[in-house]
Amino acid sequence: MHKMMAGWICLAFLAAIACCISADVNGKKWPDGCTEVTSTSFVNTSLLRLGPVCDAVNKKEHPSDVWVAFNFNRKNCTVCCAGKNRTSQDIYYALSKAPPTLCKKKSGMFH
Repeated sequence: MHKMMAGWICLAFLAAIACCISADVNGKKWPDGCTEVTSTSFVNTSLLRLGPVCDAVNKKEHPSDVWVAFNFNRKNCTVCCAGKNRTSQDIYYALSKAPPTLCKKKSGMFH
């Protein structure tokens, strides 16, 4: 029961973050501050942690993509997102602005 509650709390937290994030740069070429990812990046569970946030931000334009987040930059308050299309396997990049509360946090999952 406690694990289920923790899961719902985590999901609510990610949804709240998604409301505050906006995509600044996007396209098929990775933006400055981001690095290129490959298909194997999408099986790396540490990159999937903020994947739901990237998914929420980019869902309207890219509903068929699986998202990973990487290169969180607390100073600039940005996170790189990469989405891989489930059918074509194309990778789409987006540099998103994270909410200020996430960037000021000194401990937690980004420390």
